Amino acid sequence: MPGVLTCASVHTFSLRALSRTAFEVEEIGMEDVCWHPLVVKQRFEKLVARSLRKQDIEQCLPVRTSGQSGSRLQDTGVPLFPGYVFCKCDVASHRRILTIPGALSVLDAANSIEAAEIEDLQCVVNSGFSYEPWTFVPTGQIVKVESGPLCGVKGFLPGTSDKRRLVISIQLLRSWVAVDIDYSCRLSLWDNAPIRSVPVATFSKAAS
Repeated sequence: MPGVLTCASVHTFSLRALSRTAFEVEEIGMEDVCWHPLVVKQRFEKLVARSLRKQDIEQCLPVRTSGQSGSRLQDTGVPLFPGYVFCKCDVASHRRILTIPGALSVLDAANSIEAAEIEDLQCVVNSGFSYEPWTFVPTGQIVKVESGPLCGVKGFLPGTSDKRRLVISIQLLRSWVAVDIDYSCRLSLWDNAPIRSVPVATFSKAAS
């Protein structure tokens, strides 16, 4: 009958509402899991990273080579960002994480690091290319790498270096990393969307 809500229709409606609510809660939970910079004691970075792994918390501790090349003093495990370990978690996990020996605080807990920045950082570390901290505020054209181990990474192409370098950023830390990029890589100008692809070796000429 028109306008009559039967038991069957109530049951169907309840199931739909329940399914929708469960889906929304799952979405909210997934959105709450973000990358955060964990402030740790100096030289405790690796210990904290291991503890996070034991707790099944995704972590990122990028390291670099330090010391004279070819020297026995060379250290291949120096944190790229001393005093920080990146962890992927929700806000509710912060208190538990801060019980880890060496963990001091979550930097700017109300905000998080863009997942794309962590992905780019991990790509740089695993690329096989030389990289190091960049101490200058990057300026210049934003580009996207279109080929090679760094494919998909976006960053600045500074014109002040004697090497062909790409500078990526972790905005929340106001920190940058420069990676030497191969001349065989291809780049595209980036302004929310690629404009055109050009070889790295001729980029400066094509962009001028």
